[in-house]
Amino acid sequence: MNTKLKKRIASLFLPLLIVLALPFGISFSQAIVLSTLIFTLTVWTFNLFSKAYTSFILIVIFIIFGNTPVERILFFPLSSDFFLILLAFLFSDGVIKSGLIQKLIKPYINLFVTSALKFLFLIVFLTTIMIFIIPQPFARLIFISILLNEVMTDLEFEKKKKGLFLFSTYIISMFTNNFFVKGDIVLNKALIQISGISISESQWIEYFFVPTFAMLVLTLIIFLFLYKNDIKIEKTSNKITREYFNTSEKWSLFLISIVFVLWSLEGVLKIPGVFIILLGVFILYIRRFLKFQDLKNIDWGLMVFLTATFAIGPAMSGSGIANILFGYITPLFPNTMSFFLLLAIVLSTIVIHMFLGSLVTTLSVVIPGLAIITSGVIPELPMALLVFVAIFAHFILPFHNVILVIGEGYGFFDSKPVIRFGFVATFITLIGIFFFFIPWWRFIGVL
Repeated sequence: MNTKLKKRIASLFLPLLIVLALPFGISFSQAIVLSTLIFTLTVWTFNLFSKAYTSFILIVIFIIFGNTPVERILFFPLSSDFFLILLAFLFSDGVIKSGLIQKLIKPYINLFVTSALKFLFLIVFLTTIMIFIIPQPFARLIFISILLNEVMTDLEFEKKKKGLFLFSTYIISMFTNNFFVKGDIVLNKALIQISGISISESQWIEYFFVPTFAMLVLTLIIFLFLYKNDIKIEKTSNKITREYFNTSEKWSLFLISIVFVLWSLEGVLKIPGVFIILLGVFILYIRRFLKFQDLKNIDWGLMVFLTATFAIGPAMSGSGIANILFGYITPLFPNTMSFFLLLAIVLSTIVIHMFLGSLVTTLSVVIPGLAIITSGVIPELPMALLVFVAIFAHFILPFHNVILVIGEGYGFFDSKPVIRFGFVATFITLIGIFFFFIPWWRFIGVL
């Protein structure tokens, strides 16, 4: 019997025990829902079965036994965000295939690869500006990584140095993705949908931009200090090798630029993002950068997984399980607004994230639960924001953030720097929350 089979069998033990014992006075239907959730979270964490298949089973169980309206279970695929993410896969794929963006910006990167500090700030600029060019965060990071890897290969960077700079790209993107709602249309939208709190683009910038940037600067300072000998850059050439566009490429770049402008002005023009990205996809099909068979490039498994994770909160609340379970730990939380309450929210969120791994899953479990525990003590908005900032840039292992999984999976870096810097990320997260985010939220009147 191999190790994975043993883990699969072991993953059934606690769910079966819950169904047989009916602990905490729960009903049979509640036991089915709770046991299925625990089984699913276990197999997601240890990658024991396909996430898509187990997510589908979870959704079906929630619908049958969850005592929750179907439209609440399926509110993600019924929302415009579902189609926005679907279209973003296609649009991002087409932009990358066009090769226009690579051709436009690659010649100028060499100007900034003269010191580690300049290179890191170039990465900050790229990961920020590319938010408005490639909306899908995973495709965007892969594109930037390939581009930077090509540049560093041309400059003959050794493997370790390339790996560290590429790893820094993924760390930096955790912060720059948090500058705007559209920075991560998966995670940031998840916070809004799971919390049920409407946050506009301008409000998001007000809540997050300043403290996130301060936290990013702190992270870069620590990164430079830890790896100063490994990422030192010798003098490089500042020569620009210009790339020229033919007439067809100029027309394509012009048309795609219209989409970029509309996307960046979405809040001003009041045009839904889904229609803007739909226009972009249409243009890419007309210009033949996309074909009908590119529909297969959409990560349908991810969409099923996201549907399941978004359904956890409504199912836990609708079935009554959240009230029962979190009622037991409510006494552990201070019943007055205080530093210790904020610390309890942050630490409990981090601990749960360490076990669950997925950021979206953690939000879907923690926010509804803590809403019960902290009801009447702290307003819903700062509680949800606090949960979010406790995990958006925190990790110890690669599986704690899906973008790290992507970076390691593509071979841009290995797990060693992730683990080493991961422990530092815990320190940075706590410093960032209590010295940047909370003071800022108090200053603007959120907390």
